[in-house]
Amino acid sequence: MAALVPLVIGAVSVVGTTALLRLLTYVMPVSVFAMNLTSALGFGLAVDYGLFLVTRYREELRAGHPVELAVRHTAHRAGRTVAVSACAVALSMSALLVLPLPFLRSMACAGMAVAVFSAATATVLVPPSSRSWAPASTAATRSRCCAGDGRPGRRGRTAPPGGPSPVP
Repeated sequence: MAALVPLVIGAVSVVGTTALLRLLTYVMPVSVFAMNLTSALGFGLAVDYGLFLVTRYREELRAGHPVELAVRHTAHRAGRTVAVSACAVALSMSALLVLPLPFLRSMACAGMAVAVFSAATATVLVPPSSRSWAPASTAATRSRCCAGDGRPGRRGRTAPPGGPSPVP
C-alpha cells in the first residue's frame, strides 16, 4: 500500500496541473512542452516527496511512537521540509518568467504549479493514508531491520539451507 503513495501523488499533481494549464490557455499561449515538463517533474517530485514522508513515518514508528504520534510528527517535520522543497522548486521555475519567450513562461507556470500540487497532495494525502497501513508497515519494517527477537542490530540473516559454512 505504501508503494502506491508516490504514484497517487504523481497522478493527482499531473492531473491538477493539466487542469490549471487548460485554464491558463484562456489567458496566455501555453506550449505543448509544458505537458512534458508537468509529467516528468510531477512524477519525479511525487516519488521524492512520497518516499520522504513514508520513510520519516517508518522512522517514527521504529522509534517506538504510537501511530497517532508518528503521523503527527511526520506531518509536522517532514511536511515542513516538503513545503520548503516545493517553494524552492517553484521559485527556481519562476526565474523563467522574466524571459521574453512565451513558451518559457508557460513552462515556468507548469513547473511552479506541479511543484505546489505535488507538495500539497503529499502533505494532505500521506498522513491520513498512513494510518490505514500502519500495522503492515510496522511489521514489514521490523522483519527487515531486526533480529527475530525484535532487537535492532542484526539484520535477521539466516544460515544457508545446508547449515552454517565452516570457517577456514
